[in-house]
Amino acid sequence: MHIRINNSLVKFPEPPTSEDIYIAKVNENNEGYWEIDFKKYIDVKIREPRKILLEEADILINKAFDNNLTTDLEECKTYRQALRDATKGLTTQADVDSYKFPEKPLI
Repeated sequence: MHIRINNSLVKFPEPPTSEDIYIAKVNENNEGYWEIDFKKYIDVKIREPRKILLEEADILINKAFDNNLTTDLEECKTYRQALRDATKGLTTQADVDSYKFPEKPLI
């Protein structure tokens, strides 16, 4: 595979995966390589799954509120806030790979 960079064709190996999380880079020897786009990596690994979990958390909160379950409501709010804070402090690929979503409360 060749990619045009600065009006030159640079040979690249195939991207490591089919996920669109890599940026084409060229080293000082004019050799192509792939580097992870960290923002896209967080989107794929954290933000996209979190979106589904946040929707489920909203349903749990509504269920607890509708049934006057005060203790469960606070637990659900805490869970939802933990989901919102999921990307805080994630600065490396290893941080993202080791991240575990909080456990969903049972109502």
